[in-house]
Amino acid sequence: MNGIINNDDNAQTFNVPIKLTAQNDRGSNSPQVEAANLAVGKLRKTVDDAVDGIMFGLNENLVSLKASLDELGQKLQNAVTNSSQITAQDAAYAGALQKLESLKNEQDVFQKKLEQSDRLEALAIADTSPDILDLAESPSQPASPNRRAAANIIFTGCFAVMAGLLLLVSAPKPGAAPAKA
Repeated sequence: MNGIINNDDNAQTFNVPIKLTAQNDRGSNSPQVEAANLAVGKLRKTVDDAVDGIMFGLNENLVSLKASLDELGQKLQNAVTNSSQITAQDAAYAGALQKLESLKNEQDVFQKKLEQSDRLEALAIADTSPDILDLAESPSQPASPNRRAAANIIFTGCFAVMAGLLLLVSAPKPGAAPAKA
């Protein structure tokens, strides 16, 4: 956009003396003067079209913003009217609103009491130091590895392997016919 406007400014500023010089040197009907006149006309039309487009867009934006503002004003007016009608006509609403306010106040009181008791408990915890009841003694044998349990597991595993091999060797083979005597 700025390039078009700047070109038009340059055409108005610089083209007039060049145009006069070209008209004096070559005449008003020469091809150079006609080309310069066409270029100036095209630039002016381009700038006019751009300005018209911008103004049209801004005008449309203004119209939509005014419509939105009118709609919001109408909604605000309806909300104020509805709110005053509800509070004036509905006694149950007013009672519930009063109960809500009292519950909020009660909650605030309990929250303050809770915060105060938390502060007191935090101070009490910070002031206490642990009491040592009895000194710890280290065991004479470590809990892990347990040699007796490991030996039992190894023995049971070896027994299971031997029993499996014995059954494998002594079992008849499937698909083999028994030997005839």
